[in-house]
Amino acid sequence: MRGFKRPLIMIGAFPRGSFEERTYGLADDILKIGKYVMDTSSILCRLLTALEIELGFIS
Repeated sequence: MRGFKRPLIMIGAFPRGSFEERTYGLADDILKIGKYVMDTSSILCRLLTALEIELGFIS
């Protein structure tokens, strides 16, 4: 993740469906965690933990 000048992380929080194709078109990379519906809070927890590990805040 280092090297990005202005990273943007978008997390969908839709009752159903997903982002529009034009929104996906703005992304350099699209990552999905699992293939099942997850709570936004669970995804944020996983993401923040991964960032903390990557940045050396926790080991």
